[in-house]
Amino acid sequence: MKYPFKADFRIAFRDVDLHNVLHHSNYFYYCEKGRVELLRSVNLPYKKIMEMGIGLMLVECKLKFIAPVKFDDILNMHMGTDKMGKSSFKILYSIEVDGKIVSEGYTHHVCVNLKSNKPTRLPENLFAKLNSFHIQEND
Repeated sequence: MKYPFKADFRIAFRDVDLHNVLHHSNYFYYCEKGRVELLRSVNLPYKKIMEMGIGLMLVECKLKFIAPVKFDDILNMHMGTDKMGKSSFKILYSIEVDGKIVSEGYTHHVCVNLKSNKPTRLPENLFAKLNSFHIQEND
């Protein structure tokens, strides 16, 4: 698969366990950092999305842990969107260290009205910008 967006993050000491391995719960923290950077890259920082009266609620997340990540490693987080719906979408992740895949997974988000907390249609400009990161299968 071709992932159209990449963000790099250095693993902080506070995020590792006693074995010097990135704690499993902290992978989702780095996924969130990646999502924020993906949105920022198309001039839609999350704050701006919230000012539009909507939120992108996380409703499902899944990661497969393939190899350990250690303190001071650089995560190369490759991301793209998939399963774009009227009010929901997935972001797929392929996370690498030194060119080797260490984790893969996805997060599933639903667009909600922040006042009612009910699902709502993705605004056209947000849909278009998210869709610009759609994952392409390799030829």
